[in-house]
Amino acid sequence: LWKLMNQVESQRRPSKFDTTFKPPKVYTRQERSQQFGVDCVDQLVWKQWNSGGEYTQTLALINTLNKTQVLRYSLPKNKSIFFLDFPQPIRLSPGMKYSLEIKFRPAENEDCTDYIAVHTEGGTFWVNLEARIPYLAVEVDSVVDFGFSAAKQTHTRQISVTNTGTLQFDFKCLVDAPFAILPATGQLAPNTSQTLKCQFVPQDAASFVATALCVVSPELTAQINLTGIGKYPFISASQTEIDFGNVIMGTIQERVFTVQNKSPVSTNFKITKLAADVENTFFLNPTKGQLGPQETQEVRVRYKPLTAGAFSSDGFRLATPGGNSITICAQGQAVGVEVGLSSNSLNFMDRSVGTHSDKTLTLTNPSKTAVAFQWIQGGGTFTFLPSQGLVPASDKVHEGAISCVVRFNPQEPTSYYRRVYCMIDNQPSLLCVDLLGNGFDAVEKRHPPAFNQRMINAHLARQQAGLTKLTPDQVTEALEAVERTPTEDSTASQEVIIQTLNTATCVCSDAQLWKSFFTPTTDNITLPFSLGEPSLDFGSATRLKGGEGRPVVVRNNTAAKATAIWPQPPERSFEVHPAVADIKPFSSQSFKVLFKPPHPNRMYSTDLECYVNFKTMRSFRLVDATSFLPPVRLPLPVMGHTFGGQVFYNPIPQWSRPAVTFPACDVNTASFQTVNLTNKGDTPFSFEIFIDTPDIAVFDCQPASGVVLASSFQLIAFRFQPPTPSVHSATGRCVLNGSDSNSICFTLMGQSSAPKLHLTDDASVFFKPTLVGSASTRSYTIENPGRVPLTFQWDIPEKTRSILSIEPAAGLIRGNERVKLKLTFSPQQVKKHALKLSCVCAGQDSPQTHRSVLAVIGEGTFGCVTMEPTVLSYGTVRIGCSATQHLTLFNATWTELSYELGTQGDNEEEAEGVVVFHSKTGRLPARAHHSIAVEFWPKSPNPC
Repeated sequence: LWKLMNQVESQRRPSKFDTTFKPPKVYTRQERSQQFGVDCVDQLVWKQWNSGGEYTQTLALINTLNKTQVLRYSLPKNKSIFFLDFPQPIRLSPGMKYSLEIKFRPAENEDCTDYIAVHTEGGTFWVNLEARIPYLAVEVDSVVDFGFSAAKQTHTRQISVTNTGTLQFDFKCLVDAPFAILPATGQLAPNTSQTLKCQFVPQDAASFVATALCVVSPELTAQINLTGIGKYPFISASQTEIDFGNVIMGTIQERVFTVQNKSPVSTNFKITKLAADVENTFFLNPTKGQLGPQETQEVRVRYKPLTAGAFSSDGFRLATPGGNSITICAQGQAVGVEVGLSSNSLNFMDRSVGTHSDKTLTLTNPSKTAVAFQWIQGGGTFTFLPSQGLVPASDKVHEGAISCVVRFNPQEPTSYYRRVYCMIDNQPSLLCVDLLGNGFDAVEKRHPPAFNQRMINAHLARQQAGLTKLTPDQVTEALEAVERTPTEDSTASQEVIIQTLNTATCVCSDAQLWKSFFTPTTDNITLPFSLGEPSLDFGSATRLKGGEGRPVVVRNNTAAKATAIWPQPPERSFEVHPAVADIKPFSSQSFKVLFKPPHPNRMYSTDLECYVNFKTMRSFRLVDATSFLPPVRLPLPVMGHTFGGQVFYNPIPQWSRPAVTFPACDVNTASFQTVNLTNKGDTPFSFEIFIDTPDIAVFDCQPASGVVLASSFQLIAFRFQPPTPSVHSATGRCVLNGSDSNSICFTLMGQSSAPKLHLTDDASVFFKPTLVGSASTRSYTIENPGRVPLTFQWDIPEKTRSILSIEPAAGLIRGNERVKLKLTFSPQQVKKHALKLSCVCAGQDSPQTHRSVLAVIGEGTFGCVTMEPTVLSYGTVRIGCSATQHLTLFNATWTELSYELGTQGDNEEEAEGVVVFHSKTGRLPARAHHSIAVEFWPKSPNPC
């Protein structure tokens, strides 16, 4: 029956078992599964083989129907090459798989193709068998075009390398600069691919064409055509100079400028700081990025001042790798809050000992930022309440202000004078007030002489003149000598004394105030009186026993007898014995200081004060107004505690500035900064500052030790006084409660430089040839390469001033600042000029100067303009119509000239409007031609 069915079927279609029959239709895997209920691969391919071997693959047949199937298969035509077992019916249950093993036994190295017919109840489908000779084949992208690309920047494209052969191979890419392919080597398995980076780095603005080779073997090489055009990018900035002006410490100001890419190519940009000699105060964001063609980017510049009183000026370079670069200059002045003082002098007049008198001082703050203040008092006869705090900020209605009560409490019948300093946080200047008062004893009839601020001013003026150790007798003798002898025969000291008698005011600069604030009273022979100890620390003591007495010596450095008075503090925790003692000329007196703490577990600290004055100042009967000298106050900081040994609790401090940077200053001058040491705890702590520097004169601080009460603060002033022009730095430690484990470390940095100006353009200026009688101008820039502000003055010889002028001829150039000058060249005769100008610069507070020379080259020339043609002929022109001819002007000189055209003749008025010049006035560049249209409009039938 089966043979009969085959015979009938063969009459109308090819037999299913005919191995020579080629499949009429190729089914997809999904179609094969749906139509025949069998899932299998489309073909079996043998790739890696050699003749004479045997290579086996398996054909998996899966029944996808929900019923049992019987499958049959036909052997391939080439039975000896594709070897299978004898065909047997295959019975497959639903979801079951049958693995048909096919062995490939090649006899020769040639391609072999065949197929297997699989017969199902639904029909027949075919599975191809292929065995190709192993071969190498590769496919790559044939063309890579980079288009317009920015010069000196890396541009990347991706290319794909595919192994289309049957063998694994190693490849290598070869290409010349400015192209590169990364990675240049690799390995690919059959039917796999790898993505490579193709880079283009043009160094110039030019067109580049190259051919890259992907070498697989000597016989197999693929080519990649590479093209690209290099272009120079060009960027611009909306502004190159950013001036923040005055910015208050503790605030941040922000400015914005725009960067634009004006080129047809994308470009990268980067912003770098030009100088790194100071701490950053300007912060730019972003500092790098990419800009597309004609794209813009906003850059924000923040100014955060770190040093009060310092001028910051920094340059930033905005550049692209292959294009132009722009210098952005940012500058700003850091200022502290300008706190005002209602009065600089308080005179309490006469007050009986044992009583007190109060006056009020007001601190005002016009800014919108609250600021901390502290009166450096330490206790004594004059006290402030409050002695520290915050001066509130001003608002739209009220000005920020705080009132301080000053109390005068004399303990001994003598004259009292004291200059009290007020430090403002983040303010490089000091405030001060002179406190005057007399204590008298009506019972013992002891009354010192009355004095006023005018006498104090005379005394301060003598001190500023260097007469620090005058005695009353020397003042009297000087006055008598002047009366006896003419003024022109008097000595220098006598003249100073006479001049200071009429001194109504004594103006002290900030530098003088700071100098007196930092002047030590310990072993200072330049003062009339001095102390032998800077401070006393009694350490631990008990309430009952107290501390052991400590000696302190007061020295008299003058030729007159003096009296030292130690007013006892109200707390009586510290006492001095004896309280009053006389000191002979050029001798000393020893006193004993006792520590008597009244309470346990407490820290004590105050300033004992010793008022020393000449003994003749004890009574008003012995002194007149001209010979009066105020007393000298010698403070003695003392401290101690009753904690029974070492202070065991840990303080909670806050140091406001871990890095203290000073404004740059001249050599042997000083700049100052303040630091706020805050006590965040509920117990006081002591502090002592140590500065590790080889030269103690470079950095100093005041006060260097003391006690900070609970929930209070202490303002500490630091001084930088450079002896040489260089960068100075030091490290410091603030030791709390005498324990190194409770230390705050900080750094100090300042710099000084010798005065010097940098003249740009190789210190030379060239003017174009200038017509005699006219003027040419040039802009020129001078730079201050240091951080110290300088004054400059141009020295122009008298004979040169009529030819050349400079604006401004003098001025101030701050640290790292650039100043633009305007130079005007006005030649008076035809000749070449080679001028030498010198610019002298110096520090504001330094006698050292530096001279720079600028060469100015210019030439005075004459003007010569020719016309072509010399005759313009219009022929016959109808009235009411016009005719046009062209006139060419030629400037035969190397100087740009101005010109004006007009008519000249007997009938100039009639020629008005008849001859019209299209460019009647203008300027002719040097050695240039200029064509001008001249129209003729006749008004009457008369020849012209």
